[in-house]
Amino acid sequence: MWQKLSFILGVFLLVSIRFSFSEDTIQQVIHNSCPESNINKYETKFIPLAKRLHKKINETVIQKSLQASLPVSCFLGYAPWKAALAWQLAIFGKTKGLDDSIIAGLTELLSIRTIGKKQYVSLGKLWQKMQQTGEEEDFIARVLGYAIENGYSSVGAEALALIYIHLRKENPSKDPEKVLIEAATKTKKWKFSHNKKILAKLFPNAEIKSRNLSEAENQFWDELESKLAHHTHPVIHLEKAWDSQKLNQFVDQWIGVPYRYGGNSRHGIDCSAFVGRAILSQFPEKKLPRSANGLSKIGKEVSKNDLLPGDLVFFAASSIPGKITHVGIYLGKGVFAHASSSKGVTRSSLDNPYYKKRFVKAIRLTQ
Repeated sequence: MWQKLSFILGVFLLVSIRFSFSEDTIQQVIHNSCPESNINKYETKFIPLAKRLHKKINETVIQKSLQASLPVSCFLGYAPWKAALAWQLAIFGKTKGLDDSIIAGLTELLSIRTIGKKQYVSLGKLWQKMQQTGEEEDFIARVLGYAIENGYSSVGAEALALIYIHLRKENPSKDPEKVLIEAATKTKKWKFSHNKKILAKLFPNAEIKSRNLSEAENQFWDELESKLAHHTHPVIHLEKAWDSQKLNQFVDQWIGVPYRYGGNSRHGIDCSAFVGRAILSQFPEKKLPRSANGLSKIGKEVSKNDLLPGDLVFFAASSIPGKITHVGIYLGKGVFAHASSSKGVTRSSLDNPYYKKRFVKAIRLTQ
């Protein structure tokens, strides 16, 4: 009798210890990922959810998927329910073989529109295929974001990605944003579905060997794999110094404009588009990359202690060390302007614990 009770007690303690560890881990990820003001809200939502998930899903998958999705959810200011949805989609993506980088990217794309788990995995697999061609992650996210925003089905998104990569391969020096618009124009009729006849129109010189649509698509991806030249961003040289007063006036004109992924207008703007507009307000002849990561490569790196107005400051909001996901422009006295996903265009302090922890580097456009 005592042996049976001891066994039951031992099992109970083992399960309790295991769950306690899982709960502690969840709390640790939340504390490491989120601003203090949001920690309680996320814990209230996530810990009960973790208890339910723990009964069905491997603890490692729960932890890894949270580490991949939550930093992005917090950075983008997702409400707890949306961050929880992003986490559950990340768990499903993990079980289907998606890596942390892709999950972080898909979590950001959820800012455009909520998607179901089948489309989530389909877009994740499409992300993998585009990676294998040598395309940069920023441009992959832009293409898939366009597909989500414009209501493309999974097969329609694949048609868009195929023709985009094909056009990029034909003219690697062309602005990827213009290539996307061209690809969207070509695939507009087939955004909801496509078949082998459409593939034949997209690639008239190719021989479609398979009668099966998915196999035919894979044939094209195989042909495009690792053949895409990397798009390089030249260092930007300025002919004069920044006018700090004009820079602050520009920021004042944009304060409060809402954040919108891929946006570039007063109806909604993202971080890289806002910084690009700030640069063009004083240097209108410059050609600039469209992404935060691209902007990080166009100048000379400077110390955080030596910042001057007009310097660009970069941040990481993912579990991948050093992966740049956000950019702002320095105004002076420890303050930078940026398009925040939660507040829109705003001014923030570099000493804010949240941004201080996620600061990656600063660059100066050379003179």
